[in-house]
Amino acid sequence: FDLFKQNNNQPHKLIIYGRKAWKNADLESTYDKMISKSEVIFLDNSILDVPTVMGAAVALCYISLFEGFGIPILEGFHAGVPVITSNRSSMPEVAGDAALQVDPMDTTAIAAAMTRMTSDPELRNKLLTKAKTQREKFSWDRSAELIYEQIIVAAGK
Repeated sequence: FDLFKQNNNQPHKLIIYGRKAWKNADLESTYDKMISKSEVIFLDNSILDVPTVMGAAVALCYISLFEGFGIPILEGFHAGVPVITSNRSSMPEVAGDAALQVDPMDTTAIAAAMTRMTSDPELRNKLLTKAKTQREKFSWDRSAELIYEQIIVAAGK
């Protein structure tokens, strides 16, 4: 975000949403070193709910090193918010081609994706259109169908 702010004259802020749990030393250290720290807002999830925060976003930046699934990506899709996510772990499968994927260790690539997302409305609209299709692959109904199919296969053996 700092690199994005340095390279762009944009009014955007970074909202870090959720409770601080454990292992926050890296987050706090990074924040302390930021040039643009006045542009960062920490919101505890007890103050506002996910749809309210997500719905006000220009984009969701969910750039994790590892996730078991990546539910926030789907929350972004359902909220009508374009997504920037990691190209690692489960995120590519969940995001498909409906999100910008970046190397979570490459700050230049992350800043470039933020710049693209904030400056290219055509890209945002294209991603949102794809997100409507991608999110259906992970609906509760689709999940139930897949589980049912596996039960039937297992029962037939």
